[in-house]
Amino acid sequence: MDLTEIRGFIDTWVKLQMLFYFQKKQREIEFKRFWKMHIHYPKVVFEAAAKMIAKMGLFSYTAIHIRRNDLQYKEVFQNAQSTLRNIEPLLYPGEPLYLATDETNDAFFDAIRQKHKVYQWKDVVNEAKDIKYSDKVINILEQTICAGGRRFFGTQKSTFTSYIFRLRGYIGAPDTNEYWHNIRYTGMPSVDKFAKPKVTGHNYMMEDPGMWEDLK
Repeated sequence: MDLTEIRGFIDTWVKLQMLFYFQKKQREIEFKRFWKMHIHYPKVVFEAAAKMIAKMGLFSYTAIHIRRNDLQYKEVFQNAQSTLRNIEPLLYPGEPLYLATDETNDAFFDAIRQKHKVYQWKDVVNEAKDIKYSDKVINILEQTICAGGRRFFGTQKSTFTSYIFRLRGYIGAPDTNEYWHNIRYTGMPSVDKFAKPKVTGHNYMMEDPGMWEDLK
């Protein structure tokens, strides 16, 4: 199934599989494999994203999704200085960053640019100019680019972020832990493991690592 054809419902579709429980583990694994193999983005998305990722190098950058404008959960908004403070302990010095965002003020991220080379859509789009794709897949192209990072930091309570975590699990990214730019990290795994938000009725956007871990 081509998910671009149900784009308006994708937030629901990518979470439906977490509402089912199975008596036998094997049936659960078969169900999860079905979602991976048969409900996915079209081939052209991965072809175009691969060329864009090649400009930075697969797993040679860290990706960040910063949702700011139409997200209803305003409590997760913060300035760029706070984002950099939160994530810097998990970055390499001067590491290139790919930034997926709906923020329209380009100067908003100047604090991050002072320490890191920042790539955005406008910087990579021409790498795939020989591939024809619809404008309606730009958002999911950015998801796929984020999946190609060494690490990925998302926005809490964003389903756009959540599916990137799953894509990273599917492709075997070097670090499939779930990180958020809204949370402050120390760089010490023994401490940072407690920073993960809890799954609650108000935080259903969390991704289940079992969606890819169970398929190994």
